[in-house]
Amino acid sequence: LNAQVKLDMAKIESTKAKHKMQIVKSALKRMIKSNDDPKSSLFVSRNLGSKYKYTSQSEEHYAAMDVLDAKSKQASAIVSVEEAAWHPEVVGYANANLYKGDSPMEELAPSWFVGVGVKFDLFSRKDRAKEIEAAKVLHAKVASLKAQAKTDLNLAVQKTFNEILLYKDEFDSLSSSMALAHENYKLRSLAFKEGLSTSVEVVDAQMLLSGAKTQRLNAAYNYVKKLAELCVLSGDRNLFFKFEH
Repeated sequence: LNAQVKLDMAKIESTKAKHKMQIVKSALKRMIKSNDDPKSSLFVSRNLGSKYKYTSQSEEHYAAMDVLDAKSKQASAIVSVEEAAWHPEVVGYANANLYKGDSPMEELAPSWFVGVGVKFDLFSRKDRAKEIEAAKVLHAKVASLKAQAKTDLNLAVQKTFNEILLYKDEFDSLSSSMALAHENYKLRSLAFKEGLSTSVEVVDAQMLLSGAKTQRLNAAYNYVKKLAELCVLSGDRNLFFKFEH
């Protein structure tokens, strides 16, 4: 009866897993707009490299940092434009007459002249000092956002990198656990054939082995997911496929 109960429970769990797998497959095919099943398997890379390498790459290549750099340059340009309002407008002009006609007026006109014009607003309705101050505040705000984004990005890289190491250690630990579970299942099966073990003990050993395999695959899945996030944060999405190969 105990074996029958375990069998029924296993059938229920198996049916649940099959339904979940079909849902995930349907969602994946809709997302990639293809009916092909994934051909690559889960993996754990042994050559991850240094954490500081990803930190420096993220600061140089992450798209959000480029946007903030552009906004910083724009804010600096606004400050320069507003400060230029205090400066006079200077215009230089020149003229040379290469051909003179027969008219007496043209004879009296100079053959060339050079001049400089200066314009400066002593009074204006615009509060130029406040506009310059507002432009500087905007520049400081963008600089603050950039510094905060840099800090957040560094923290995200470090957190993701540490999680990758955690899942790698979990994968390695479960590899030895799976080997022990496999040996336990083998011994229980042999003992059952000799009449020294029950079917329930064999099923328990098999469930333990299946559980170790599932946990190991789950560790590899989380590793791959976090590795993909790290590659995106570093600004090099093709790096993920290099790790896969």
